[in-house]
Amino acid sequence: MDLARVLTRLRLAAQRYLKWLSIPARTFNVGSYRRENAPHPSADFFDTNNAEGERQRRAAADAAVSDMLAWFKKGGVVGILDATNSTKQRRKWVLERVAKEGIEVIFVESRCDDEELIMANIRDVKTTSPDYEGQEPEAAAQDFRDRIRNYEKVYKSINDDGDEDHLTYLKIMNVGRQVFINRIQDYLQSRVVYFLMNLHIRPRSIWLSRVSRHNSLDSWISTALPHPANRRRLTFPSTASRCLTWKAVSVATPRSPTAARNMRTSSPTWCGSLSV
Repeated sequence: MDLARVLTRLRLAAQRYLKWLSIPARTFNVGSYRRENAPHPSADFFDTNNAEGERQRRAAADAAVSDMLAWFKKGGVVGILDATNSTKQRRKWVLERVAKEGIEVIFVESRCDDEELIMANIRDVKTTSPDYEGQEPEAAAQDFRDRIRNYEKVYKSINDDGDEDHLTYLKIMNVGRQVFINRIQDYLQSRVVYFLMNLHIRPRSIWLSRVSRHNSLDSWISTALPHPANRRRLTFPSTASRCLTWKAVSVATPRSPTAARNMRTSSPTWCGSLSV
């Protein structure tokens, strides 16, 4: 099952990265469009047997895609459609709607079957999602669990049946434990995929050590390795970890000031929709 908050973090990180590359990027979150008419829906709203809920969710997706296409015509380069797109029918609809405007599509799927990760996501959602604002934490957690079960009834992982091999996609399993890529076609797609593959969105530990300057390499190495008494184990929350990763990429990519200027002023060659 997809992790909603993981997808949101992926698209936020991707948008910041693209903007750092001086590439106009914008996110179109289908949930935000849906909240205009259903700000705090229960899990039943996402039941496929709920005709009214299905109609409203489809209308929200249609409005988001329409706004994204209009934004492309004004000079946008990479549009991020932040939605579940959890069925083959929905992915086909997105592809047909966008491709006929001459826009390339890359799908990004975050799939998780690790119960520990799912529960961590539920704990996160009940305190951060606008859908559960003002609700009791335990009730919110149970409702979101029920929402996941409704999605699971129709959820179809991309290309599981082998009939979506024509799609360009990145599939991330269990928050990065496995990654599958298919039909990545050009430079910008490769940059985005490489960035997302190496993104750290889970809490992790980082060791920091003071390094002294010495002419001798051996002396430098011995000084760089921290003595156990001087080590500090810092655990960063997921947001901080993501920012550190993004900064590392941004610092390492330009090899010189000239290269950085050239990269920022070059014209983008790819116009696409990152559908999450």
